[in-house]
Amino acid sequence: MFHLKSTFRRFANSWRKFRSPLVKHPIRNKSTKISLADSFKPVRDFPYIFGNTQNVISIIKDFDSHDHSILMTLNSMLDDSDHCLREGFTFGYRALLNMIKDHDVTGIGQICDSNLKQDIHEEMGELVYNDIELKLENENNLEHEPMLIDIIDFNFHISGGMDRGANSEMNSRYHIYISEDFEMGSQVNIDLEVLVRYVTNFKLNAFLSKSPGTLLIPDTQIGDEEVHYVTYETNLSQLKLNFWSFLTLRRYANLRNMDDVSWRITDIDGRFGGYRR
Repeated sequence: MFHLKSTFRRFANSWRKFRSPLVKHPIRNKSTKISLADSFKPVRDFPYIFGNTQNVISIIKDFDSHDHSILMTLNSMLDDSDHCLREGFTFGYRALLNMIKDHDVTGIGQICDSNLKQDIHEEMGELVYNDIELKLENENNLEHEPMLIDIIDFNFHISGGMDRGANSEMNSRYHIYISEDFEMGSQVNIDLEVLVRYVTNFKLNAFLSKSPGTLLIPDTQIGDEEVHYVTYETNLSQLKLNFWSFLTLRRYANLRNMDDVSWRITDIDGRFGGYRR
């Protein structure tokens, strides 16, 4: 997890083992495939989709006026000096790709949740077993060609006494998980989840250890922009639940506490939220 205004730090919220997907569009369908030589077949199962140049998530069309207003507010925070979301999400994405390239499992564990960390770790092992290494392309160009970043979807998760795998109620983008025996006066967590789209030619490439000149993405395509999707999550607030706050629970899911939050990465390129390739 990373703090938008400082540096990496851990975020203890480990009770969460299940995440409902932000979008149910086919993020990982046949259209995302690139032509792979047999030597590079193992990269097909990597969480990060190598060489993706298509917007594989359809435009979200089911926003009501309230949801649309929240989405617009989130996007305005990208360049708001009080929030600096663009700076933070740029830093988070660069850090993630650098850590994947360096096989920095400890660092990945500091910015990603445990499920994603374990998944990346296992797939990195498959690459090593198959003599495949990773490199970054175009990182030095970011000052002159900054990433295009926008927030395309969001969820609020309101949780108390129940794991997310057992939804008590799901309503639009406000997911409520309250167990029947949850006691009034106990604490609920209000979390925000956002789906961020990146359009950039800063990307991961793969090559064969025994033949460094053999690249997954050839020289002729290294300058091409790619499209990637990262899901971030943060805890906005904690609320002691009473009868009246329970009746109006959704109104506490808002953006008022966005001034000083920490984020962690929970998904990349629809690994958990979309169809497998």
